[in-house]
Amino acid sequence: MKDTTKKNKNQQPFRSEARRRKVEAAKKRAMEKQKQAQQHAGENPEIEKQIDSAMEKIIQETIGEEISKEEAVREAVSAKEEAGKEENVKQENENVNQENVKQEEVSKEEVPVEKEEQEENTEEKSQEESTLKEEEYVKEEQLSEEEPFKESPSEEPSSEEAVASAIAVEPIPVTAEQIVDSEISDETGNAKKKLKPSMIAGAAAAILVVGYAAGALYYTNHLFAGSKINGMDCANMTEKKADAALKKQVESYEIELDFRNNESRTISGSDIGYQYIGSGDVKDVMKKQNPLLWVSGLFSKQNYNVEIDANFDKTALKAQLDGLDCLQEANMEAPADAQIAFVDNQFVIQDETQGTTIDEGTLLTALEEAVCTSQTKLSVEKTGAYAKPSVTKDDETLIHQKDIWNSCATATITYTFGDEQEVLDGMQIKDWLSYDEEGNYVENKEAVMAHIKEYVLDLATRRNTMGRDRTITSTMTGEPVTVSGGSYGFRIDQSEEAEQIYENIVNHDVVTREPAYASRAAIYSMTGDDIGNTYVEVDLGNQHLWYYKEGTLIMDTDFVSGTYTISDRRTPSGTYSLMYKQKDQVLRGTRSADGTYEYESPVKYWMPFNGGIGFHDASWRYSFGGSIFMYSGSHGCVNLPSSMASELYENIEAGCPILCFY
Repeated sequence: MKDTTKKNKNQQPFRSEARRRKVEAAKKRAMEKQKQAQQHAGENPEIEKQIDSAMEKIIQETIGEEISKEEAVREAVSAKEEAGKEENVKQENENVNQENVKQEEVSKEEVPVEKEEQEENTEEKSQEESTLKEEEYVKEEQLSEEEPFKESPSEEPSSEEAVASAIAVEPIPVTAEQIVDSEISDETGNAKKKLKPSMIAGAAAAILVVGYAAGALYYTNHLFAGSKINGMDCANMTEKKADAALKKQVESYEIELDFRNNESRTISGSDIGYQYIGSGDVKDVMKKQNPLLWVSGLFSKQNYNVEIDANFDKTALKAQLDGLDCLQEANMEAPADAQIAFVDNQFVIQDETQGTTIDEGTLLTALEEAVCTSQTKLSVEKTGAYAKPSVTKDDETLIHQKDIWNSCATATITYTFGDEQEVLDGMQIKDWLSYDEEGNYVENKEAVMAHIKEYVLDLATRRNTMGRDRTITSTMTGEPVTVSGGSYGFRIDQSEEAEQIYENIVNHDVVTREPAYASRAAIYSMTGDDIGNTYVEVDLGNQHLWYYKEGTLIMDTDFVSGTYTISDRRTPSGTYSLMYKQKDQVLRGTRSADGTYEYESPVKYWMPFNGGIGFHDASWRYSFGGSIFMYSGSHGCVNLPSSMASELYENIEAGCPILCFY
């Protein structure tokens, strides 16, 4: 039997050499993949040199150390196995020798040729197996070396694919999990020894470094993962792709103008000839990035604001602005200054009104600048284009004036005129007061009274009803009759009312009252319907009167009025009111120089309504009515039969309207 120990020893170096070549092939493949990734991503000589040096050092130190340790273990185990095999061979040879002795004893004629042939066959078979194993290692190594680097020839990989591809390059043909969970075995399948944690950590560190280096290469000409330009997502884009994206964004450009009252209008870039011009801003952004810090882009966002160079038609932009409805003059409201108002019996400051009037020139300048910088929103308020009020609520002079008026001119007089009212308040009173140069109140009664009298005169002119025309329906004819003149109606006592107003101002009174009247009517009315339904209708033309009380005819009678043909004795027409009534009076005419009177007439019932003209009984007359008044009338009074005079006296009251007409 041939010795096989020598063959086993020869096979062990072969396996170590094959393993070494396999690791070297893996290293070569890793370097090839890195170089191809560099060609695909773009070259940066300085960074590439740093990365290659770091990779080679790590792979050599880490993988070389592991190979040395693994070979040492394998040689120790192999030596132990060889020793065991030699012992087995010796034992086997002894057994064979004993068997041969027995066989020789049984048959000395047999020749040990067959045994030798059998041993030779066993030796040849072992040699063939060793040769086949060596050929398998060589083929496996050749296949590994010939394996091509696969990548898409036409499509650019995404950032995730590129980084994953770089990280996938493994310097050893086993993963970290396989290193932890598996054991190194010899050709017989016997477990030898587990890898140490330091070997696992080294392999993992190598993988991380290679992946990090690949990422750094990738981001030498790509924007970081969290990059935005002018708010647009440009993550992992090359300069060319980012520039194309900016151009596309410009093609759809539009700007929104925000006006007051929550109104907005939009101007489209296509309407103003907006065109993009590349300016290399993306390249400037990429220069700001340090590829060795590419990992930061995975955890933080960075927005770069760049100025977009673009052309547009300024004439077209102005035309678009001119066409906006909110810039038409008819649609704009002018601003109003803050002012003092009198509200609830005190002076307050009313805020200014901003309005919507816009200075188009100011807005156009701001809009052109906004379009030049590709802004998508423009606040018209912030451009300062709105017209501003000249006085605001914070004006110190305005505030001081308000305080002065509140201390001096807070009186309010509300006049009542029937169902109507008229108010005299601080807004008018403040103008009657006197002030120094600093706006402080200066007391001056004469100046105030002059203003008050002027006001009362105007009030009387507008509100007195005395002497106005009045229309009634004639009882005799049933037709409307207009009565003009007379002393009936409301008449303001101007002197008394002026004094009352001054007192109200000094005391800061807030009152509602009638003005002081010198005369009154039954009902206040500016239309002439102020006699009510109690009155005496005196038809001078027909020499007959009717007395209505509360709308009911109480009495009527003929009478004799003043002599018509004598002008100074003629009873005047007009509307009057009964002044008073008295009994047993002596009516006298003009007094002469000798102390005598033109006439003296005793009467029982005296009821004057127009100075010395009134109703009374005339016991000296025997007939009334008709045409007596034309030539033989009274001195101006209305003479009544005694019985009618008595009845009228008993029913009439002072103030009753008397309407006299021809």
